[in-house]
Amino acid sequence: MIARAERREPIVATADDARSLERLRHVLEATQSEGMQLVDADGQRLDIPRSVYELLRQTVPILADGDAVALEFLGEEVTVQAAADFLNVSEHYLVHLLETGEIPSPSNNLFHRWDRVSVTGPRGYIRLSDLIRYKKQRDKLQRESLRELTQLSQELGLYL
Repeated sequence: MIARAERREPIVATADDARSLERLRHVLEATQSEGMQLVDADGQRLDIPRSVYELLRQTVPILADGDAVALEFLGEEVTVQAAADFLNVSEHYLVHLLETGEIPSPSNNLFHRWDRVSVTGPRGYIRLSDLIRYKKQRDKLQRESLRELTQLSQELGLYL
């Protein structure tokens, strides 16, 4: 088993990997996760779980382009900094989201004033599932807003 610390090392494809990565990229682009399998050295088939398929779908093109990939373990709860990084927002804005209840706060969803000096301990962690839920809702709203804006622009003749 690979230790979690080892997983943080950047992964860089070698020149010998290029052809296989390009082929894998095309297979992943043309295939849905259902039905994908690995075949081991003994010919045994193993279904690829959707989570692993998504990991491959996101990382293979990066490696195929010659860039490095680093994986980071995110447990059930993450720090304020990791949560802000995950959402691509500042810590200050994340605290605002917690204060307003847009993201449930720790400690049984009862908000405790965040100590800006020390955001560690039981109150300094945020459930990853809450962040994922918030991010999905935010991304959906952004897509809908962009679609509406594009449609309005087309109706006004501003966007062709």
